[in-house]
Amino acid sequence: MKRHRVLKDLLDIFLLFFFTVAIVQLLLSLKTVRRNPVLSFEGGIPFQQVESIAKKNTLSQKNKRTGHHMRQYTWTDSTNSQRITRLKLDKSAVKNEIKKFGMVRGMKSTLFMQKRGFKIIGRSNRLVRGRIKENITTIVDYRQIFDRNRRYFPELTSQLIDSFSGGRYNPLYDFLKFVQYIPYRRPPVRYAGRFIGKFFVPLVCLYEQYGDCDSKSLLLAEFLSAYPASKEQIGMLLIHGQGLAHAVLAIKRKPLVGMSSIFVNGSGYYILLEATYHHFAPGFVPYRVARAIKAGYIRYVPLN
Repeated sequence: MKRHRVLKDLLDIFLLFFFTVAIVQLLLSLKTVRRNPVLSFEGGIPFQQVESIAKKNTLSQKNKRTGHHMRQYTWTDSTNSQRITRLKLDKSAVKNEIKKFGMVRGMKSTLFMQKRGFKIIGRSNRLVRGRIKENITTIVDYRQIFDRNRRYFPELTSQLIDSFSGGRYNPLYDFLKFVQYIPYRRPPVRYAGRFIGKFFVPLVCLYEQYGDCDSKSLLLAEFLSAYPASKEQIGMLLIHGQGLAHAVLAIKRKPLVGMSSIFVNGSGYYILLEATYHHFAPGFVPYRVARAIKAGYIRYVPLN
């Protein structure tokens, strides 16, 4: 009798162990696969965000039948004059850019990642269940997206210039002001069924009428490279360190006293343009950003 009870207890322990192992294996199999990390730049600086001033128009039935999305922006230019700018965004172009950028679920090919707007900047190996797997770190391929969007911006820049009603304008100061007044907000991780890594391409940034630091900086780059007779040399400056993940635009200019700048070998000095917040003039950035740049936590990405 006693021996029978011992055998029954051992059987119960074995069954409990078996079911525990089975449940653990099931949970591990359902666990979401770790994605390759994407280094994103989100402008996480503790300044008060710019109040939203851009609004989507309530389109008339006539406008809905056209091939354009109408967007209106109210902003203040470099002379403190209030401006109203209306931009016509080609619907097919917006749709095309949404389709071309971002990764769909299950995408593993590094070649496909690069075609979809991401650039590999690091590789490492990790041990997963006794197997070595490659871990890839990527960032947005700003140069690829800048080049692809350039064809849309001569017309859009012309529309922006028209909002000055024939008056004088300074591309560096006024285009910077226009982009600064576009509301700062982080794009979603996924958009239109694709992983976009919290980044809007320039045309989609205008379409959605908001963006974060690198989205707005690249948008500013498009405007500055598209105005008549433009010969601007520009690049993205990515700051990642000292608690910051930020991006600003760099444009070739001789810095004045007090300005923040970088020196690019073989090219010269570039001053920095803070596109995220509206109270920074060309050459001036927040103190935390300037400190991180001075400490060397930067990556420069030339655009042209």
